Amino acid sequence: MTNRNKQFADVIDKAIVIAEDRLAQYDSSKKEFLTREQLKILLDNLKKDKEEVLTGEIEAYQGQLFGPIKPVIDWGEPDNSDLRKSLHDIEIFYRQNY
Repeated sequence: MTNRNKQFADVIDKAIVIAEDRLAQYDSSKKEFLTREQLKILLDNLKKDKEEVLTGEIEAYQGQLFGPIKPVIDWGEPDNSDLRKSLHDIEIFYRQNY
């Protein structure tokens, strides 16, 4: 595994931890921007993306949003949330390195 891929896996891990925490603390009686199901989908996708990075199966950047941030934007997650910021970090790292 390349150092670049290890660094990218670490960036993805940060988003995984935030999403896992949000899921663990999910309270349907409170105002949540993402549903429990959306958080589960996001986590599955992040873990799949991390596995692709670790196995070297990641594709080169093609000028479009990288996986996980696009649906989260569409689902209405606020710009200033920790989750959204961590997904933005994934997008930036991907654009700059692949």
